[in-house]
Amino acid sequence: MKSYINNLVTSEILNISNVNVVLDGQQLPFKNASFRAIVMIDVFHHIPDVNSFLAEASRSIKPGGAVIMIEPWVTRWSRFVYSYLHHEPFDSEIKEWKLPKGGPLSSANSALPWVVFERDRVKFSDEFPQWQKLKIKLHSPFCYLLSGGVSFRSFMPGRFYEIFRLFEDLLHPFFSSLAMFATIRLYRKT
Repeated sequence: MKSYINNLVTSEILNISNVNVVLDGQQLPFKNASFRAIVMIDVFHHIPDVNSFLAEASRSIKPGGAVIMIEPWVTRWSRFVYSYLHHEPFDSEIKEWKLPKGGPLSSANSALPWVVFERDRVKFSDEFPQWQKLKIKLHSPFCYLLSGGVSFRSFMPGRFYEIFRLFEDLLHPFFSSLAMFATIRLYRKT
C-alpha cells in the first residue's frame, strides 16, 4: 500500500512488523488536521470508547477528509451468524457506546457500528456535527463466511469465488436483511 499512497501511515494497537506506529485510537499521537483520511477494517467495534475515537478523528482529519471503515453490521442474517457462529460479543441493545474492560483484541461488540451509525444516528449527528455526511453501503452476506471468515477454514474453493460473488450481487436488493458488513464513510465538514 505504501508504494501506492504517498505519506501513508500504518498503525496497529500491538507491535507487529511493517507497521509505522503502535497506537490507541482513543488517543491519536498526531497533529491537528494532519490526515486526509483514516481507513480501518474491523477496528471500530473493538474500540472501548468510540466517543474518544470520534473526537480524536475529528481533531486529526483535515476538513474535507474522511473516516472509512469496514465493520460488522446488524441484519436478520448477521444477527444469527454473529450470535451463534462468531466468538465476539454481539449486543445491539447496549445503552452506551462503550465496551467492557478487556484486552485490545478480546474486547468487542460486533453490533457497535450499527448502534452508533444506524440505531443512534441522530445522537451521532448531534454529538459530532463536524461530520457532514454519513454513507453506509451494505455487503458480504455469504462470501465472507464461505471464505472462512469466522472459522479461518475456507468452505469455498478459490475458483468458485467469482460465481458466489455474482450470486451475492443478484441478492443486493435484499442486503438490508442479509448483509454481514457495511462500508461506513464519514466526511469531515469543510
